[in-house]
Amino acid sequence: MAGEGESSTLIIPAHNEARIIEESIRAVRAALAGCGRPWEILIVDDGSTDGTAERAAAALGDAGRVARLAPNRGKAGAIVAGVQACVTERLVFTDADLSVPPEFFEPAAAKLDAADVVIGSRHLPGSRLVRRQPWLRERCGETFRILVQRFFLPQITDFTCGLKGFRTAAARKLFDGLACLDWTFDVEVLLRAERAGLLIAEMPVSWINRPDSHVRLVSAIAGSLRSLWRLGSIYGWRR
Repeated sequence: MAGEGESSTLIIPAHNEARIIEESIRAVRAALAGCGRPWEILIVDDGSTDGTAERAAAALGDAGRVARLAPNRGKAGAIVAGVQACVTERLVFTDADLSVPPEFFEPAAAKLDAADVVIGSRHLPGSRLVRRQPWLRERCGETFRILVQRFFLPQITDFTCGLKGFRTAAARKLFDGLACLDWTFDVEVLLRAERAGLLIAEMPVSWINRPDSHVRLVSAIAGSLRSLWRLGSIYGWRR
């Protein structure tokens, strides 16, 4: 592993986030100011139609850049584009609503001194749920987590937390040619990392549910189950 102080990129996919993007960028810039490594903030504008890209560019100043996609590719497609555009040694990605607060971004990058992949987890000692999801959404998420642990990755405690970090060289391989570009893309990336023998570390985080989530529960559940079946067909099932 390479040493302390390597440059890092924070990738934030954003689709029609004009209402919050400036505030989120200000919070990120404040949290990363003065830390021990240079950071670039990369906003991937995923086909927004509400001025997200323009507001992001104004808030970033010289702290980062905006990559524009058209048409909309979804979160997975936006992150793939961000990985491809990354020019630093490490990268961290998170959600535009900052469900995981910005003070966790530098610690995530620091963990890449000794790991290839780092995952924020809401299920470790020291994790804190500041505001929980609605009961049904939380139960669906827990069922998804149990299924993935049972059939694919028993050693990992959280798959859908918005905070993940990678050595960039590893990320380029892991995100190349993904079979599933819906909400199961995290699982496929982690399956690939495990199969490649990469070191995956988890870290406890605080997490705040944002009630204006763009996720549509019924369609997300149906799509995720289809994709898990597809992943089992491609990568095999744990027995």
